[in-house]
Amino acid sequence: MATSAVTRRFDLTDEQWAALSPLLPVGKKAGRPPRWTKRQLIDGIRWRVRTGAPWRDVPECYGSWQAAHAPFRRWQMSGAWQQVVTLAAVISSGSSRGLGAATVAGVDEEYAPRLSYELEGISTRSEFLRAAAESVGALIPAEQISWLAVDVPAGETEIHGTGGIDRPEIVQALARFVDGHPIWMSYRDQPGYISPIRMSDLIAVRAWRSHPVYSEVFRPLGGGVYQIGVAITPYRAGTGTGWGFSRTGRDFTDDELVTAARLQPVLMALNHASLRAFGPSALVLGTAVTARDETVAKAGLTRREAQVLELLAAGLTATAIGHVCRISPATVRKHLEHIYAKLGCSDRLLAVERARHLGLLPPGVRPELV
Repeated sequence: MATSAVTRRFDLTDEQWAALSPLLPVGKKAGRPPRWTKRQLIDGIRWRVRTGAPWRDVPECYGSWQAAHAPFRRWQMSGAWQQVVTLAAVISSGSSRGLGAATVAGVDEEYAPRLSYELEGISTRSEFLRAAAESVGALIPAEQISWLAVDVPAGETEIHGTGGIDRPEIVQALARFVDGHPIWMSYRDQPGYISPIRMSDLIAVRAWRSHPVYSEVFRPLGGGVYQIGVAITPYRAGTGTGWGFSRTGRDFTDDELVTAARLQPVLMALNHASLRAFGPSALVLGTAVTARDETVAKAGLTRREAQVLELLAAGLTATAIGHVCRISPATVRKHLEHIYAKLGCSDRLLAVERARHLGLLPPGVRPELV
């Protein structure tokens, strides 16, 4: 990884750059080595946004002003900044990296929700989950990223995602063979276990390539040699829900497995946000959600307050919750005041513990309060 010395006190530290760099867009064209590192240009962009000075006044230590302006404008037009700010805010929530949304974009936190990916035009859960899959793909690159729910006894599978994984014939094939999928078998054999699982830790690549599931489901897609599964509800009685990442060419690294674990509370939150916005899954999740909705109603919480409480339990800050819900941090804090009052608590820790005791949190959501 290219590094450069911190020349000014507001420049990114090595730790902050290590957190930010995986979120940045990667160029598709091969060419001459760049004259300036991406880190220099990002620091130049941050300097200009922070000071409000003309682009031509960007200090030479950050490269030419044209070189800094080019990615700034290109990513602004493509919506890349929106994705970077959203993912950085979510991933850095509760961490000590010091890399918040305002730090990345150089804007005040009250304006951060405007930079998050826009979902107002999305009218179905499938579109919502597909957009979510495209966003998390910036952190764990994969050819197919999918949300899936399975009901083995009923022979049903529901899939939403990218890379053709939700094509009808693929969904039907997976419904027939899912009980033999090594990752799902591993979750089945470990009741209650929901940590991310890497395919290559379960079966050799050569054996997987000759496996019926690979032949019927992933070979037609031209990928799926390497996979990571991330459960978001425990696999019980042949049913479960999770996210899958698959690609060909190189295996998922240990660092990417750690990233998947860090993403798990966010993936859970996205799942429950989709359920609240668009209704329950066609599979077994619908019953569980309906029962929990009754518990939420008895506690006197509104649907929005229940959503904020779920995200709070997943370890997100008020700013990160605002990104997911598309509301300001101030509005999030007002919701938290109401939640605390209704639960008879005075702080986040007690509220999450009380919610867990009352059954207000969805199955599989573990409090992340560190």
